[in-house]
Amino acid sequence: MRKMLKNFLLLLALITMLASSLMGCTQKAAKPLTGITSITMQPEAGQYLVYDNEESAGFILNSVTIKSDVCDRDYIDLHHDIVRKGEPCLVITGQVESQLDQDKYMTLNAIGYDTSGEEVSYVLDAGPIPRVISIFIPAKGIDEFVLHLKAAPDIIKIELMPSAELYDEPPP
Repeated sequence: MRKMLKNFLLLLALITMLASSLMGCTQKAAKPLTGITSITMQPEAGQYLVYDNEESAGFILNSVTIKSDVCDRDYIDLHHDIVRKGEPCLVITGQVESQLDQDKYMTLNAIGYDTSGEEVSYVLDAGPIPRVISIFIPAKGIDEFVLHLKAAPDIIKIELMPSAELYDEPPP
């Protein structure tokens, strides 16, 4: 039974990855969201990526940019509303640097919060599982990432979080 569940989850992840490869945000200029320049990013560029308020095994966020864009397809999330093609989204791009002596894979997630600390934005991407992306960071090297988030007019902070576990092979 456990093996069947694992195979089902792997199949679901594969289907989600295939669907997400057909999705994304365009590079067209979108009508900017009000206050996008006042969104703070945690961590900031130059700081360690953290999980549960501890340093994350030697990974530094070298750079990070947040911009407003429009989605060029529908994003479907099993737990939240559908984000439709043409609706605004936030695009977070950046670079992560490894200080480790080994190549590693990690997953990244991001959550947006409003002034009361409520979650108002989440990752639209799905790979290898919904709401996260996977990146490969070579030993003592750098990798770039792109995350698409649901736009929210009252978002004031985005928290970027690595996976709790690092992988030697691509995560399932």
